[in-house]
Amino acid sequence: MMDLRDAIHKAGQILNQERVSPTVRYEEVTSEPMIRALSFLSGPLTQHGYHFREIEERPEKFQLKSLNFDLLSALLNQVPSENRQEWLAPLCSRVSNPQSYRHTSSEVLGAGAWKRCTSELPLVAEFLVRHGKSNSSSLRSVKLRPAPA
Repeated sequence: MMDLRDAIHKAGQILNQERVSPTVRYEEVTSEPMIRALSFLSGPLTQHGYHFREIEERPEKFQLKSLNFDLLSALLNQVPSENRQEWLAPLCSRVSNPQSYRHTSSEVLGAGAWKRCTSELPLVAEFLVRHGKSNSSSLRSVKLRPAPA
């Protein structure tokens, strides 16, 4: 088992890395390697900036792939069960942190453009939902604020 303070620090490092270089992606579940390799062209993440987004009726069609998700999951398994809520609190607090994203360029983009930011929030959301923590008390207590312009 890992020391709680060390585990919190390592989770922070993983999320900081995700903000700089996102690893969250979705691959189509198929036995065809070519279709799986090209799924980034038709997957759920291709709909950023579109209103209204198409609803995927079969969520099992795509599979989450993320190195940092795997690292966080392994880290969670190293935290003693009695300390997991305390370990999750800093993760949940990232939702309301205005520093949870970064601008990747200073170029002026048109309305609806989204490619100038990266964030660890997709990873945090996937992690909390997939580990059954989306209803955790620490997440419910988060006060959401608009991000600075």
